[in-house]
Amino acid sequence: MKIGGFLYLVYMTNEEQISKNVNHPSHYTSSKSGVEVIEVTRCLCGSLSNCFKYIARYSGKFNPQEDVRKAVFYLNDYKEHPMMAYTCEKPEYVLDLIQKFIDVEEVDAIKNAMMFISNIVKLSANIPYTEMSGNKVIEDLTAFALTLPTENKK
Repeated sequence: MKIGGFLYLVYMTNEEQISKNVNHPSHYTSSKSGVEVIEVTRCLCGSLSNCFKYIARYSGKFNPQEDVRKAVFYLNDYKEHPMMAYTCEKPEYVLDLIQKFIDVEEVDAIKNAMMFISNIVKLSANIPYTEMSGNKVIEDLTAFALTLPTENKK
């Protein structure tokens, strides 16, 4: 802020910064989709929720490779322990939110993993879906993870 020819820096108080970091961390709110990750994860169950969380925010995290590898772990976990895919009353709601992330995602492996999660929700809700190989999605996501740095230079 500039007042009378002098430049003043406006800082958040420590408590305001902590509150912002806790309630709305930048790696959850920085998606081009305009949707905060928690809006989706609240509607998904267990491993699918965790997988989505990691693929939706990997690029804004300190160790993107680790986050994508965590997503792979949770997809494998879901494969071994399948359960109801969503918790919201109307699955169309979470499908619309996931689609907003898919629409802006540029990396095919991430986009396909999001589409796979969407298809699992559709299958659980008896909504027509496009057949996809879960093993192929996991394989592509694993290969993509290995191309990522273990430290984000952002």
